[in-house]
Amino acid sequence: MNPSRLKIPHTNLLLSIINLINAVNLPPLPITLSPNLPLQLTASLATYITLISIYDRPLGKLNVNENIDVAVKNSKIPGAGLGLFALRPIPVNTELGEYPGVLVPTDTYRNTKLKNTNAVDYAWKLGGDRGVLDPTTSSGKILPYCYGGSPSIPFSYTTFQYLLFPIFRKSTLLTRINEPLVPEDMNVDVYESQTKPKVKFYTCKDVAAGEEL
Repeated sequence: MNPSRLKIPHTNLLLSIINLINAVNLPPLPITLSPNLPLQLTASLATYITLISIYDRPLGKLNVNENIDVAVKNSKIPGAGLGLFALRPIPVNTELGEYPGVLVPTDTYRNTKLKNTNAVDYAWKLGGDRGVLDPTTSSGKILPYCYGGSPSIPFSYTTFQYLLFPIFRKSTLLTRINEPLVPEDMNVDVYESQTKPKVKFYTCKDVAAGEEL
């Protein structure tokens, strides 16, 4: 028997094997830790956090203030759920912000979240097959903030939600804007950049206080 090929089993069983080896005068098991292991683990963790901070962080921004300029209430559109309402007059051509979400490659989104109807309702597919802006959680839910995270990277969602959220989180207020039943009632228009993953929302007419966006 070659002791170097033994796997580390349960603690009690391991002690029994070590005692047996000592009793028959076999060479000791090579169970040693490299003195550089803590440094290597720290470097690997730092690299992991750096990479997901670059590629899995949420994009978007909000130019209006919640509970001052706008607020989330029950939509007046049947079956729409929640909606976004103006709390005070908003002039035409006011930029409300940019749609929030993590930029996910189209194929990745198709293989992970496309079957989740809740996630699809809030996903913004960029033109030219440039990816999907996904503001939802790993389970496809929409929260007040998009924390970040990728469905294809292990522990990415968890790392953003519990460690990186104070730095990267983005408000999801703009996801509450619903398309009106009558085109003439539309008061918000969008501009999608063709070179960057940005979708800007702006008012296309004057919006009165109390009006749904």
